[in-house]
Amino acid sequence: MKIKIAKNEILKAVTIAESIISTKSINTILLNCLIKVSLNKIEVISTNNEISLFTTLKATSSKDGSFLVNGKKMASILRELPEDEVIIKVTESKVIEINTENKQIKGDYKLIGLVADEYPEIETFAENNLIEIKQNSFKEMISKVVYAASIEVVRPAYNGVFFKLNEEGEMNAVATDSARMAIYNEKIEKKEQSFEAIVPLKTIPHLTSLLEGEEKMFFSFEKNRCFFKIDNTKIISRLINERFPNYKDVLSANYLFKAKVEKDDFLASLKRIVIFTKEPIYKVDLIFKGENLTIETQTPELGEAREELIIQSLFKEEIVIRINAQLIIEALKKISEKAIELTITGNSQPVIIKPIEKQNYISVVMPFQKK
Repeated sequence: MKIKIAKNEILKAVTIAESIISTKSINTILLNCLIKVSLNKIEVISTNNEISLFTTLKATSSKDGSFLVNGKKMASILRELPEDEVIIKVTESKVIEINTENKQIKGDYKLIGLVADEYPEIETFAENNLIEIKQNSFKEMISKVVYAASIEVVRPAYNGVFFKLNEEGEMNAVATDSARMAIYNEKIEKKEQSFEAIVPLKTIPHLTSLLEGEEKMFFSFEKNRCFFKIDNTKIISRLINERFPNYKDVLSANYLFKAKVEKDDFLASLKRIVIFTKEPIYKVDLIFKGENLTIETQTPELGEAREELIIQSLFKEEIVIRINAQLIIEALKKISEKAIELTITGNSQPVIIKPIEKQNYISVVMPFQKK
């Protein structure tokens, strides 16, 4: 079998495929990429039993067939070849010969492949009733909230990003680790369907690495799996089968205090004050009174710090919130607007942060309970 294909295209496809392969896999067959060949295309496939990737490319081939190859090694040799078409020959014994059409390179490169018979059958996904959204919009949704998800295995629902779509075309992306929560809202083309699903954190980077520009992507959810189609690559992933906490409970309309704050000033002050706190608590007091916000901390073995900011507020009652400053800093970094709104429902209650102009992003940070 002889395959002729552009080097950059096959390199990109193999790089995508081998990104999910773990050297710790018990099933050694899964350490390889599966390459399916037909007369005018090839499909590069990989799976780790939780995530499966499929990339389809145009190519010319002498005949149909399939084989397994070490994706990491194949990507490594392809990466070092010139920017020309490559010729891949696969013998009956699955020796994979890789050569370039560049006449200046006189080399012979052979990888030992395997027959594809033992590679697991991957259940496909029905590509109907797909929801579409611009790639950069979906990437924005994920990037605004994924930082708030938990990397600790405390509760599976916290180890992913929760997506919820209603029949009006309003989609929310939400993540939480119980100490904080981030929520992003996006309007998409109405499809008169709804869903709720938690996409695992392990899947997210493989998804976002493919997203760019304003081209459309397509996705769907069913039972315990999700499907994404991005350009010529498809992703099928398991979902987290657990109920996500009711995130709307913390977004109470009955607030005790509301203020407009200049984001950059607030962020700069917190960065200075946090130097005088201890990891991983980063404990500071936020003292709101009228149009003044005082940020202070005191750590016996480190020292103390205090700053005052002018804010805009009509509320005169003093409110004191003891909170993790680093969580506030990380939330503020996700906001590009200059002014933010801080809402508090009471002493020792969550701090709700959102931009003034574009209020489709909300961050919630839980305070420490005072003893």
